[in-house]
Amino acid sequence: MSIALIDVRKPTYIQAREAFLKTAENRGVKVTSYVLTGVRGKYGEELAIDVVYIGPTEPVRLIGVSSGVHGIEAYAGSLIQEHTLKEHFDGLSLPKDIGLLFIHIINPFGASWLRRVGPDNEDLNRNFLSHPEDHTKNPLYDELCDVFNPARIDISEIQSLKIPLKYARKYGKDLQEAFTRGQYKYSQGVQFGGFQESPLNVLFRRIIREQVSAGIQAVGWLDIHTGLGSYGQTSIIVESLPEGSEY
Repeated sequence: MSIALIDVRKPTYIQAREAFLKTAENRGVKVTSYVLTGVRGKYGEELAIDVVYIGPTEPVRLIGVSSGVHGIEAYAGSLIQEHTLKEHFDGLSLPKDIGLLFIHIINPFGASWLRRVGPDNEDLNRNFLSHPEDHTKNPLYDELCDVFNPARIDISEIQSLKIPLKYARKYGKDLQEAFTRGQYKYSQGVQFGGFQESPLNVLFRRIIREQVSAGIQAVGWLDIHTGLGSYGQTSIIVESLPEGSEY
């Protein structure tokens, strides 16, 4: 993999975006950039969601590849998208009715500031639902809110697993469920899904409306994250059951 434009030891949003845009330019493919308004990056840079489409004008099927829903997790997906354009573009032998859509870093704010969340502490992955109808209650999170969001952090207790093990023994799998399912009550707490559609959510929906043509009959979408499983190993999470046609 060619990574000359990105220092993987200290990645920045500026490097990742420049690499993606430069590769698209070298390949002669059009980039549509959706610039965020009212917010800048860590170094004062412009933040945007950059989109590349490859394929027929009116595809019947679409493959979508997105990255950076959780901003700090953007860099692996960014490299995959850039590398595909750079090294495998000529070898792509997609059927004539299939289009390929890259959405590069959906949460550029989080990527720039090295945070999972958007400007208002919203976890975008838990914001795509109907507000407030789909706001589920999370009573165990309510009970452990101060544990999940401590006023101060004692690194030694976390590293020794003293605190995590204490609550894991008491609550078991319910602890993970309470922490990861999202919550819609504490705006400064972790896993906050927002009180309403976030601006990034609204912008992403606009991108889909503008980039995905009405004639498409089937969509396969790969949204790239990091942090699950063993280092360097791929895990594929699907909502469809193996016996279903979608799978």
